[in-house]
Amino acid sequence: MIPLHFSSPQFIFLFTIILAVLAFGVKSVKLRNVILLGFSLLFYFSFSGYWVVLLAGLALADFVLVQQMVKANDKQRDYLLWLSFLLNIGTLLIFKYTWFFTDTVLSFQGASAPLWLKWVAPIGLSFYIFKNFSYTLDVHREEIIQPEKNFLTYLLYVSWFPNVLAGPISRATELLPQFNTLQKPNTTEAGEGYFLITVGILQKYWLADALGMNWVDRVFDNPGLFSGMEHLFAAYGWLFQLYLDFGGYSLLVMGISLLLGIRLSPNFDRPLRSLSLSTFWKRWHISMSQWFRDYVFTPLNFNWRSWGRWGAGLSVLLTFILSGLWHGPAWTYILWGGLHGIWLAGEILWRTPIQSFFSFLPKQLFNCFAWFLTFHVVVFTALIFRTTDITSAMYMMESMFSRFQGHLFFTWIETYRWPLTCLGVGALFEFLPGKIFSWSQQQFIRIGWMGQAIVIALLLIWVFQETQGPSVPFQYLEY
Repeated sequence: MIPLHFSSPQFIFLFTIILAVLAFGVKSVKLRNVILLGFSLLFYFSFSGYWVVLLAGLALADFVLVQQMVKANDKQRDYLLWLSFLLNIGTLLIFKYTWFFTDTVLSFQGASAPLWLKWVAPIGLSFYIFKNFSYTLDVHREEIIQPEKNFLTYLLYVSWFPNVLAGPISRATELLPQFNTLQKPNTTEAGEGYFLITVGILQKYWLADALGMNWVDRVFDNPGLFSGMEHLFAAYGWLFQLYLDFGGYSLLVMGISLLLGIRLSPNFDRPLRSLSLSTFWKRWHISMSQWFRDYVFTPLNFNWRSWGRWGAGLSVLLTFILSGLWHGPAWTYILWGGLHGIWLAGEILWRTPIQSFFSFLPKQLFNCFAWFLTFHVVVFTALIFRTTDITSAMYMMESMFSRFQGHLFFTWIETYRWPLTCLGVGALFEFLPGKIFSWSQQQFIRIGWMGQAIVIALLLIWVFQETQGPSVPFQYLEY
């Protein structure tokens, strides 16, 4: 079956039918959920094939465990939680990390793991397992008092097609109440949904793809052919490509979901404006950051609370190492997570002395310095995240100092005018006042649903006519 990419004619056709059926032909909440569940499973099947059985099987297992958990005593509840942990995290480890861990151990003996252990993980596995396991954790913590009694509704939560492949990682407390009181979006909500889709299309298919295909990929795929200056600007371009790609994807799925009456929480909040790394992680990939905060950092920090700030620093370091590993079985991801963890631990331990040291600076000047430093920490760690191995990352960063070749600057600008223009537009999306975004949304809503649909259709035609080459897959579909 052809994958139902959001931009594909097949998806647009089927989604339009679903919208029409739900808007004009269905009044029962249960029937609506059945239709949405059927489409969600079909959507996931189009990408993963029969791995949809694994998704449904894990959902059924946790659904049954939770039903038993509400009847059990405290000791039995703990056993059921551990069983859920083994099922979910064990599945994740088997599919994503078997070869990596085996190869790492065997490398000390001068051997390597057999390639047959390098299984291809089902798409979206990390995301729907986190949704699944967080539900069990919330019931165990009694943050959910009345668990969902209808398995089909729960399976809809796990398999909800807008965010099953690459997030955001929605919580059961966010989605299940909406599925049980499903309402048609009003005119304002529908207009907001179409606006989010429009901005998402622009960010992903116009800006991010242009940065990737015409600039960033060329440098990262063959770093030896480029100067240190080009490595530096490719690092800037990659950060904006990743942000515009995943940010655009998040807006797109929020808009699609909102058209069906389900509101997803924002996943980004202008993170590249942050003055500290801790603020950055409150604004970047918010759903993942909050998941690791609530289910990894908070328990660790509670257990190590007697160590004070050192316990908090160690907790955040371990949390980000695990976050790096969650992104994939590669040392570059682990190093990326470890560096973020070290920096954040430093913020916890030494923020006050550092602020006191720089207290002689005017506030605005200090904020500029803090932004510049934070931005470049994110840039250079993102470079490590993007490269295939640590050696390549070190080569590119070393060349920025030893082989910069700044005399090529104006030639470089002439060569890459189009991706630079896209970078500038992407920066405008990030740094213009938020009031402009709100005003644009209000004006878009005023033109009515017919005008909104025409704008999106023309935009899709224009984007796919003007962009060069096929669309680049969403970056986070790999994780």
